[in-house]
Amino acid sequence: MEESGSLFKPILDLLEKGKQENLLKPLNTRLLLTYSCAPIVQLAKEYHKGNFQFNDENITEIIRMSWDSIKE
Repeated sequence: MEESGSLFKPILDLLEKGKQENLLKPLNTRLLLTYSCAPIVQLAKEYHKGNFQFNDENITEIIRMSWDSIKE
């Protein structure tokens, strides 16, 4: 994430705003980003290995789990 810091700035700003509006857990912003996005990266790796399929049901569940992990 350090190498591509400017790519993440809009997301970090959005997470900060969500914390200010009490929509997100009051945790370190980079922790929120990592915790909500890292599982998606891992699933992408599994997809490329042929171990996971991105279908509508799985995508819906991934979004729900990521949101549930950071929402207040």
